[in-house]
Amino acid sequence: MAREEGRATIKGKLELGALERAKLLYTMRLFREAVEKAHHMIKKGVAEEEIRKALYWTIPNAHYCDSAYKRALLYANQEHLKLRKPLLFSVGKGAKRENGNRNIQIDGERIRIKIPRADGKHEWIEGKIKTSKKYLPILKELKNYSYSAGISLRDGKYYVYLSVPMELYARVGEKEKVREDAEHIASFDINSDRINCVLLRKNGELIEVRNHHFPEVNSPGYPKEKARDTRLKALAELIDYAAAHGAKTFVFERLSRKNKKDTGSKTGNRKLSRFALRELLSHAEVMVRKRGGEFKQVSAAYCSKIANVIHHNLGMDVHTASALVLGLRYLRALN
Repeated sequence: MAREEGRATIKGKLELGALERAKLLYTMRLFREAVEKAHHMIKKGVAEEEIRKALYWTIPNAHYCDSAYKRALLYANQEHLKLRKPLLFSVGKGAKRENGNRNIQIDGERIRIKIPRADGKHEWIEGKIKTSKKYLPILKELKNYSYSAGISLRDGKYYVYLSVPMELYARVGEKEKVREDAEHIASFDINSDRINCVLLRKNGELIEVRNHHFPEVNSPGYPKEKARDTRLKALAELIDYAAAHGAKTFVFERLSRKNKKDTGSKTGNRKLSRFALRELLSHAEVMVRKRGGEFKQVSAAYCSKIANVIHHNLGMDVHTASALVLGLRYLRALN
């Protein structure tokens, strides 16, 4: 099965005039209603084509109808759907097709949003995106790529979220290239309160072990955003260290589509709810690609059981052992 194309998210604040804000809010309310309607029809077993046609009576734009249907699919596991806040979403239309997105178009800091009308004479409103300066080169090139865009409202302010190709996102910032003679494998085991890394030769020989431990992030009162930044900083430091010491390939676990099960422990469940591993792995891929390394993922099935055996027989830290098992599994698959 082909690997799904990596995506990264860029967030920015929208600056709009008073009239444009009113038109956008009305459209976002229509879109929210369309998503809820689509979800209800999906639950009733209505055919996809019939749902899309029905949504046109709520928001008279075929592409917004398509986007609302796809958005509703994200809530398929919920029996009932009642969204609290208005929203807007537009899926990408393919590279270089209609500037990468039919209804929400980006050109540098400039944004154009399509406002649908029942008579078919749709209009565009224009505004400005305020985001980090490092993202401006991406925003200027975005019209040549397929990207999805979402708009949300929080505390009276509008925000845009752009899902962009990883290959474009990885161009941001300074690139610390891996060494020209790099050939080692760096393997990582990521947990909510620690990240363990082992450096291996191609023959499987263990070269070095590096770890970051930050137990404070799982404290009940610890800010979620600060915990995220702590994990990202630790991950970046380990990737930098591995790249500087000859790592060419960076190995991480491959997540299944299923959600993590209940751990049976209130503490364990709290840690899982505060720890977005999928998001951290996306950042890991960006970091590795920036440095010119190879990002690889392997199945983590039974890794914990094997790591426990290594822990008891050799005295190696169990999380370090898990990183070791992932690296050896990649080498076995490679050879």
